[in-house]
Amino acid sequence: MKRSLVALAMIASLACACFANLTELTYSLENIDGSRWQYNYQLQNIALEKPIEEFTIWFSANDYDNISVAAQDSLWDFALLLDVPNLGEGFDGLAIGEGVSKGQGSSLFSVSFDWLGTGIPGSQFFEIVDTTTYQTLDSGSTTEVPEPTSLAIFALASLVLRRKFQTSFK
Repeated sequence: MKRSLVALAMIASLACACFANLTELTYSLENIDGSRWQYNYQLQNIALEKPIEEFTIWFSANDYDNISVAAQDSLWDFALLLDVPNLGEGFDGLAIGEGVSKGQGSSLFSVSFDWLGTGIPGSQFFEIVDTTTYQTLDSGSTTEVPEPTSLAIFALASLVLRRKFQTSFK
């Protein structure tokens, strides 16, 4: 039984590694006032061999309005792409210099906007773009950084499960 669990864990780890993103764009969400919100982003180059020199975050034109740069990293030049057919509005970042190398991350940058959708804003589609060929090198959805409370609950649950498995195999 114990060998089966170890084998299953190894297979699950390999499966996760095969589907891992080359890049990650995380955000925290802040309500500024009423329907005015702000995303605070951080870009990570996890395994992309080429440095990240350009990215675009796409916003649905039906849900977002008055998008603007709230705070920016001095290593990026930002531009707003308006009314792109089938994609909405884009927030484009172009590196000033070397970009983000493999295993590195950018500092925080922020985008504020009026939320027209229901509930609270969520993740957006993003693309990492080659500045020479304009081909998409990687893409995905932004992911929210978990709150410290969520991390604490996850850690506690992990410890309880570990303790349970250790005592059941003795």
